[in-house]
Amino acid sequence: MAGTSTTAFEPDSAMTRAMFVSMLYRMAGSPALTGSPSDIFSDCGSETWYADAVLWAAQNHITKGVAASSFAPEEILTREQMAAMLYRYALHTGAPAEICAQTGIKLSFLDESSIDDWARPGVAYCTGAGILNGKSSAIFAPQDAATRAMGAAVIFRLAA
Repeated sequence: MAGTSTTAFEPDSAMTRAMFVSMLYRMAGSPALTGSPSDIFSDCGSETWYADAVLWAAQNHITKGVAASSFAPEEILTREQMAAMLYRYALHTGAPAEICAQTGIKLSFLDESSIDDWARPGVAYCTGAGILNGKSSAIFAPQDAATRAMGAAVIFRLAA
């Protein structure tokens, strides 16, 4: 994971959607690509620092964007978005079926009703596999911002 400069990491700073797909892309080995993210998302130019990562994430169904033609790369990543991308990354990398089957786990967070339907499989997978935990044993906080420290922690756990 790269820092925010040559001398700073800023662990408590919010993570953007572009930052997180870039982490996943590097974890996947930064594979060669053809195409441009602007072919998929109107808000992602081919000359941006995150262009390859966004293209890779879209081509491999790790992200679907925030709308049909919008990725919102500089938007703050929410905890439920992080969980959904981690789950799709696990599916993309061929995670064993028994691990991905953890999506059937019953969520028991007090704020479970605030987890969007599209994010539920990801939250179940991540919490069941111990990749991304709740903010407490009772609260997941799906709409809260994911931090850079959280991003580093989940990548470490995913790689373990």
